[in-house]
Amino acid sequence: MVEFLGQLANKVNDLHDLIWALSRQLGLPFSDKDLHFWVIGVNKRIISA
Repeated sequence: MVEFLGQLANKVNDLHDLIWALSRQLGLPFSDKDLHFWVIGVNKRIISA
């Protein structure tokens, strides 16, 4: 279980880094905090749909 949680944390961190890099490449003026807000908000909308 500990190994699984470690792998999951690494995957989430990789996804975070990918989204951050994409936003930088696209020139989006979001801070890390802004991106967290948007990602969580979009996920909530998808789950609620």
